[in-house]
Amino acid sequence: MIYEATNPFTPSGLPPHSIEAEQCVIASLILLGNRPDADEARRLLGLLAPKAFYLPDHETLWHVLGDMIRHGQPVDEVLLKGELQKRGQFKEIGGDAYLAILLNTVPSASRWPYYAQIVRDNAHLRAIYKFSYAAARDALTGKVDAMQVTRRLRDQAELLIRRASSVIDRSGAAAEVEAEIRAEANGLRQNEPFPWPILTALARCLLPGSITLLGGDPGVGKTWLIIGAMLSWLKRGVPFSARMLEKPRRWHVRRALALMCGRIHVVNDEHVRQNAEWYQTVAGEFAETLDAFGECIHSNELATGTHISDMATWVEERANAGDRILIVDPITLAATGDQGWKDQEDFMVRAGKAVSRSGSSLILTTHPRSTDGKRSPTLDDFAGGRVFGRACDAALSLTKFAEWRRASVITNLVARDKRTIDTDRAIKIYKARDAAGEGLVIAMQFDPNSGQFTEHGVVEEWIRDEDQAETRLPF
Repeated sequence: MIYEATNPFTPSGLPPHSIEAEQCVIASLILLGNRPDADEARRLLGLLAPKAFYLPDHETLWHVLGDMIRHGQPVDEVLLKGELQKRGQFKEIGGDAYLAILLNTVPSASRWPYYAQIVRDNAHLRAIYKFSYAAARDALTGKVDAMQVTRRLRDQAELLIRRASSVIDRSGAAAEVEAEIRAEANGLRQNEPFPWPILTALARCLLPGSITLLGGDPGVGKTWLIIGAMLSWLKRGVPFSARMLEKPRRWHVRRALALMCGRIHVVNDEHVRQNAEWYQTVAGEFAETLDAFGECIHSNELATGTHISDMATWVEERANAGDRILIVDPITLAATGDQGWKDQEDFMVRAGKAVSRSGSSLILTTHPRSTDGKRSPTLDDFAGGRVFGRACDAALSLTKFAEWRRASVITNLVARDKRTIDTDRAIKIYKARDAAGEGLVIAMQFDPNSGQFTEHGVVEEWIRDEDQAETRLPF
């Protein structure tokens, strides 16, 4: 049976597809699944979802074959027929006659990467047609906001670009590296920047497929830091989603307004009452940006009932939807069972697979465990301990000093320019798997009037005034 949806832009009137390629790749999977070592069959399964097939019968066959191979069952004509009969789907796919046709399409499975590429390319083309048609329909009705349609088109296009850019492996590990290098050369795989260039260069923690921990005690300004970064991504058109577990959406949107207008007092109800007209005017001026920002915030006011497995599901869904950057703030508020470490490990495995597959980056905010000042904290002192620390690609910690600190900092990493500054906060890079900044400290400053962070530079040396008591720095 063929889908009835037609495409007015192709000569046949049907969406792009190749029945022959679909038959060949299914036959290849049957042959691969009959081998003692099913690793190649599992790799092929991972490249094509059932919905990549144009014919519903082929979608059914791919789904059944996938179940058999993943459960370690051998695959041949007789066993596949039995499984289809057990599910009541054998006649639906065409019975013995169609199985015979499939098995006679290819003499061996050696060319499966080429068949799979054709099937996947056609699936991408059908997806382009589908979302373009939907956007055109919405635009013609005039019932959907223009910016909303534009953002939807942008997000879907970027998702398809990332998926289409990953060429199917035809020769093993070397081709995987070659494909990654080609994607980087074409700008399809790159590190997304923070609004702070030195932190971006030294941590490189927003490469596709990466997971980053951002730690810090309550009240140090992690949320202000994250919202500032999200506004910069919004301005640059980078699709992101944030699961904020501590406060409702309006709480975060209001802080975004404070950063945009440069007045942190917008979160103070007394100050707003005294300057009501000005704040109402400002909120109106930034309304469109606030709406766009709010669409990216997924809040949960009943956060204590959110299990960490629900967070893994959310990460998978948003990664599949095409979001480039994902934030969970804070992951430590998600509930775990009796074996908390096991739940955390399962979360990191699922999240890691999701962002690796989609090319997204995940930021998890957390809290450090107290060391009672007896020693400097380590990566294992982040909440989540060794589970989060070992599975992440980068780990940062934001610290607020009890009093201002003077430091000699490097302000330009190339020219090695230096100056002396006073600072009230710092970010330590505890881990940087893809950069050279591990162990370095970046002096930051929080503006209590605007809520904005300023980056001073890499700390070369802390300077203690003669009249300043010697205290242990948290690094």
